[in-house]
Amino acid sequence: MIGADFLGLHPEWKVIEDPYSPGEDIVLVPATKPDFALIHAYKADKTGNVLAPSYDDRMVAQASDKVIVTVEEIVDYDLAEDPRGGYVIPWPFVSTVVLSPNASHPGAMEPAYDVDHNHLNEYIAAAKSPESYKEYLNKYIIGHSEAEYQEMVLAVSH
Repeated sequence: MIGADFLGLHPEWKVIEDPYSPGEDIVLVPATKPDFALIHAYKADKTGNVLAPSYDDRMVAQASDKVIVTVEEIVDYDLAEDPRGGYVIPWPFVSTVVLSPNASHPGAMEPAYDVDHNHLNEYIAAAKSPESYKEYLNKYIIGHSEAEYQEMVLAVSH
């Protein structure tokens, strides 16, 4: 059972008896409604249907007011009728699609690419102080286009 002190911090939460386990309590938590979601996915079709890596992505999209999806590619077939693996987020839940290959870097977008451990370690080391983080931003982000960033990191990781 969640302590009373913790529940006191959340007056919007309610404790009720679990209808499936009489004698046990459960906590009801109101649904969140994000203003927007940013999701990176495998692909989108020209209508705005999106093939996402996780069913959770669809749930986030359905809960959010606006949904911006970056994708590895845009395909010419209807993902709603032929998803070819993955989880479809239907177009009514998608506000904008942006073609952005390698946008998960340095993270993975399997099977397209794996985690770039070297770059991720560089980022983690840089994040340890404001000075080194500023150096990282100047090296890769500030004053550089997305294409320049991709060229820099892909040249090192391949």
